[in-house]
Order: sequence, then structure tokens, then C-alpha cells
Amino acid sequence: MTEILFLCSGNYYRSRMAESMWVQEARQRGLNIQASSAGLCRDLNSFGNPGPLSPIALRLLKEHGYNPHRAEEVPQVLDQNKLGNELRLIALSEREHRPLVEKEWPELAERIEYWEVGDIGVDVPESAYRKIHQGIQALLLEALDAQSEQAQVPMQWIGPMTLIEEGGEAEECEVPLATYESPLWPSTRRGARVCSRAGGIRCTLLDARMTRSVILEAKDASSALKLAHYCQLHQEKLQSWVAASSRFARLLEVSHQIVGNLLYLRFAFFTGDASGHNMATLAAESILNGLLSEHPEFAYVSLSGNLCTDKKVSAVNGILGRGRSVVAECLISEKLLKRFLRCSAADLVALNLRKNLMGSLLAGSLRSANAHVANILLAFYLATGQDAANIVEGSQAQLLCEDRDGDLYVSLTLPHLIVGSIGNGKGLPFVEENLRRLGCREDRDPGENANRLARICAAACLCGELSLMAALCNQGELMEAHQRLER
Repeated sequence: MTEILFLCSGNYYRSRMAESMWVQEARQRGLNIQASSAGLCRDLNSFGNPGPLSPIALRLLKEHGYNPHRAEEVPQVLDQNKLGNELRLIALSEREHRPLVEKEWPELAERIEYWEVGDIGVDVPESAYRKIHQGIQALLLEALDAQSEQAQVPMQWIGPMTLIEEGGEAEECEVPLATYESPLWPSTRRGARVCSRAGGIRCTLLDARMTRSVILEAKDASSALKLAHYCQLHQEKLQSWVAASSRFARLLEVSHQIVGNLLYLRFAFFTGDASGHNMATLAAESILNGLLSEHPEFAYVSLSGNLCTDKKVSAVNGILGRGRSVVAECLISEKLLKRFLRCSAADLVALNLRKNLMGSLLAGSLRSANAHVANILLAFYLATGQDAANIVEGSQAQLLCEDRDGDLYVSLTLPHLIVGSIGNGKGLPFVEENLRRLGCREDRDPGENANRLARICAAACLCGELSLMAALCNQGELMEAHQRLER
């Protein structure tokens, strides 16, 4: 497949939407597969459509973030002389278009495949958009599967793991982990089994946001401060600029730092179910352009100022927030500790103090005190289509252990966990299936599928922490397990 030709009756509404959606989606994914569209009716003037493209199609495309393709070009009739052998033909409605093809284009009847998207008056516009979008996504998955070379990373599902939602409901789930370090699977499974027998892991989402910082150059520090105050006082105006770039992004907060005559503005956005890197960058660029237009005395320096801060160890993310902030916690009885982990609450509290807290202090670790969160985080990221480089800030986590009369209270706080249930990396079939099994493909309010994904991820990381810490309490256990399981 080198090109796709979308077909509808008049090349005015449905086929033009499909063409625009494919062109943008394919370009974003690096697919070198072009698309165009045409009408099956030989006399397009008979429709009497005003303008080159349906206003409804224009509205739908813009509302969903698509740039209309060839918006100024008039509808075109199918030209059979331009149909190459590698061209894929898709008609938008089998009920409507198959009879038309058999009458007007019988020689193409065997080549055309059909979707079922009704015209205006049959399907309401939003329904037509959703059907076309589903068709485009299926085509993208097929094209990516055909063109991509994929690195093979072994994956296993770990569980069952009992997760307690914030409302108190408990459910069992399994977690996919993709890793070359095979001992992670039985180790995390052991932690999940212990926590489940203890009643489950309670996960609390504290915050959700994505950030981007920009840099402007002012005449002096006083001018920089005035613009910073302007941004604080006019956040509604800034939000209007954001709304022009995205229908999901919403400005939550503006903070700033001033160094000499340089103004660093840090914007925090709600980005729905996306992790939000691109959405936040686009929104920040809209604000930046607006500020420079209204305040020409300032100069552009950079769209990214490292105060965000993205894929780097920092303090600012934990203080001001970036990604999803989650706490996973569990209370484990003395009996379960001795039976399954062969240690006591006192053992784990002492080791956490000496290893994770004091050891990390000596190492110069920054806002991080854990045993190996990065291991579980990377395995989870690879299995669910996340940006793996975000383990840099995501693994800055704090493990807390308390001895409560022989029972162990254990919690893991991940202040800046970067995950999304939609966006780049989610188009691969195995990722889609993993997200579906995790329950992160449900019809929920924007952001809730990604929030669920973050809670599951945090719970899995806690299971991994608990099991490794217990192994370290028992001399010889860790290396014996590695030598036995990795050979």
C-alpha cells in the first residue's frame, strides 16, 4: 500500500474528512503513505454544494485538532486513468456506495473496500467523525505493523494484584512488564501476592499536570518581573491562547524564575489522557507567541527552558508538580511478613533507613529514596507504550516503612509519574491490547484512563520495592535468585 483513495458520493464531506485525518496522522507517525479523495458521482455539480469543502467537515476537523487538507480545492470526480495497482480504494458507505460503484464503476467493484459511515441526515456529524476516526486508526495499525521493525522485549503479566481505588472498591488485576531482567517477574509477583493477601494496595492520585517552560529576554529584571505579574493576573487571556491550540489542554498554573534579564515562565496544563508532552509544548508556544505579539519589547529565547523539567533529575518537579503524583500504600501483618518474605517489619524499617535514606543521602541523590523503582517503571513503560526516557524523573520516588506493633506500613510515593493512555506509542497492536486488559480503554471522563494507569503503575512499583527489600534482608537470597533465574 503506497497510497489511499477515499471515496464518497460528492467528495465534499466524508471522504475529505478521512483524507485530512489520514494525512496528518500518517505524517506524525512517519508513514510514507499518501492519501487523496474523490467522488463516485460523475456529475458533482448536481449536488449544489456551496464552497470547496463542507463547513461541517471543517468544524469537526478543527475541533478534533486536524488541519483540513486541500481545503481550498473543489471536489474531484474519480479518475480511473490515475488508479495505480498499489492504490487502496475505500468507499465510506457500503449501503450507499456499492450500488453506485456497480452502476458507474463496475470494473472497480473487486478493488473497492467499504466502511459504513452515513451521510448528513443519516449519521449525526459526531457519529460520522467517530466512525471515520476508528477506520483511520485501524488503517494506521495495519500500516505500522507492515512497515515497522520492532525490538523484541520479553513480557510477562504479573499478578494477581489487588488494587484499592480511592472510593474503597477493590479489584484484582494483572500488570504487564517487559524486561530482559527476568528475575523481576517472580520478584514483583511475590510482592503482589503478599500485598493482595494483606488486603490490597491503596493508591491515591494527588495531582495530574504536564509542564513546559519558556524563556524570554527582557530589557532588565524589573521588566521581566512586570511580565511575570501580568501572566499571573491575566491567566484567562493565556487560557484563550491555549484553547486555540487544543480542545483538551487547560492552563492550571503559571510560575516563574528570573535570572538577570531572563524570564523563565513555567506553565502547567491539564492534558486529559495524554501524557501531554506535545500538547503542553504546543500550548506553551501559543502563549509565548501571544506574549511576544502583545509585548514586542521582549525577545524570544527558547520554547523549552529546562525549568519544565523533562527527562532530567530535578527538585522542581517534586515541588511544583509534573505528570501524575501517586501514593501507593499497604499494611502487611507480621504473620504474612514472616511467612512469605522471611523478615520482620523492624528489619525492613531498619534497612530502608540505612539503605534507601542514608545510602541515597551519601550518594547525593535528589528527592529520591528507593531500592529499584526504575526497574519496574521501565518494564511497565515498555509494555504500555510510554516514553521510556521519562523514567529519569519518574524513578525519583520515596519508599516509607513504619513498624506498627509488628505489622508493616509501607508506602511508595511517585511525585512525577509520566504516563498516558493515548498519544505517541499507543498505536502498536500489543500496546493497545495491554491497555485494554488493564481497563484503560474505557469510556471515562478525560484523564481518568490515564489516572487509572498511573495508579496501577505505582502499585506495581510498590510490589517490586517490597520484594527486593525483603530479599536484601536475607543474606544470600538476592544473588541466589539471580543466578538461578537468569541462567
